[in-house]
Amino acid sequence: MKKITWCLLAGCGLLLNAAAEPVNMLADGSLENWKQQTEPAKGLELKDQLTLDLGRTGGIRNERESNPATLVERDATVKHGGEYSIKITNRTHDAIPVVSIFDIPVTGNTKYRFSCWIKGAGVDRTNAHGIYGGFTAGSHATFWSDNQGQIKTEDWAGDWDWRKFETEVVTRPTDQQAMVQIQLRNATGTIWVDDLELVKVEE
Repeated sequence: MKKITWCLLAGCGLLLNAAAEPVNMLADGSLENWKQQTEPAKGLELKDQLTLDLGRTGGIRNERESNPATLVERDATVKHGGEYSIKITNRTHDAIPVVSIFDIPVTGNTKYRFSCWIKGAGVDRTNAHGIYGGFTAGSHATFWSDNQGQIKTEDWAGDWDWRKFETEVVTRPTDQQAMVQIQLRNATGTIWVDDLELVKVEE
């Protein structure tokens, strides 16, 4: 009888551990669906200038998409998981191509972890940030003029296979929404970004 009871309890423990797996808050973190968005002007709420009604699902933004020296596109040939990645190409040290997912609801005084996988080819970060990104959060009313978070840079250069980019941040009490982003900041070359994930860190 004791053995049976122990086995049942052990099974319950496994079920509890499985249920505690963190949930990815990014609806399209695997980048299987392409959505483009325009960033609101500073001081305006996100909903005031959305070109698509994405609700709580977030959107992918390609900043400076009109710059002929940069290109942000979905790639079906190079990917870490799923069917697609996002390919970012920069041909000048003066541009900052970036992919962002934003309008993500968050809770104040809470720790979050943002991660993604990045592959590089011919990246020259001479006198530049290079791989630059992270998590920023703010209130609904002042997000675009008063956001704060954890921005991280990596000195990855040249060619490399898939590497994990990761950072953690604790939100402020007034934070209600957030965005995550990856930039090829003032560096030339090409990177692929895939499997973005934002999870709440339970402590």
